Amino acid sequence: MGAVAAGHESGRTLIEVGFGPGKGDSGSIFAGGSPDPAPVTNSACFSTITMTQASWLHALYQYDSTSASMKVVPAAAQASFGWSGENFKDMGKWFQALMADTFS
Repeated sequence: MGAVAAGHESGRTLIEVGFGPGKGDSGSIFAGGSPDPAPVTNSACFSTITMTQASWLHALYQYDSTSASMKVVPAAAQASFGWSGENFKDMGKWFQALMADTFS
């Protein structure tokens, strides 16, 4: 199963979900490994409100074997209190990190 780490930045909780070597995975399903029986995923979104301000929200999902579906972890779902220039700057940093991770 993936590792979940939580931290704080700008007054909000950040959740990172990691999968890969050294993080408890059972190997690639493409290499004969098994799918994670209890997957954890996350969702994050920044919304541009003006040319210089943004808001954000995020949620963490865990697999619920009873319903055979992904369910939001209530304690790990948050949204910004309004919008701000600081959120807009964070959006730029988030986007740069996302592109670096995606295309590296």
